[in-house]
Amino acid sequence: IYEMVDSRNHKAALKAIAQLLTKHPSAQIGRVLKGIVLQRTGKQAEGLQLCEEVRLEGTNDDTVLNTLALFYKNTGRRAESLAMYEAAADKAPKNVDHLLVLFAAYARDFVFVKQQQCAMKLYRLTNDPKHIMWAVCSLLLQSRDADAAAAAAAA
Repeated sequence: IYEMVDSRNHKAALKAIAQLLTKHPSAQIGRVLKGIVLQRTGKQAEGLQLCEEVRLEGTNDDTVLNTLALFYKNTGRRAESLAMYEAAADKAPKNVDHLLVLFAAYARDFVFVKQQQCAMKLYRLTNDPKHIMWAVCSLLLQSRDADAAAAAAAA
């Protein structure tokens, strides 16, 4: 199915996904892939609806999370992607991979306070000193933002 999606053979991909969903109707990856194919064929609303259903169900499957992230990236929906990673990290708070991706998502969206909190969670789980450095950098970014906001207010 992935090869069909990547090669833009949308008709065959939809057929293969339909077969998968017939056998396994609750397969989240099948529904997300169908959403991607629908989005690529111009059926944005249908694709978004399928992917939102999967996101709201919640998942800890890395394949589903990464595929959903691809969908949200292609459709410019960073807030949904961030919410998805937050839910995954809440569901499995000791999963370092989810926390790493969540940290990067916070960095992309300039959410420095949550970025710092995430870095501290990572440090508590791994005792890796680089995560303390990430937390310190997040603090510095928070102070820089506060200084910029104060300067803008004074002007």
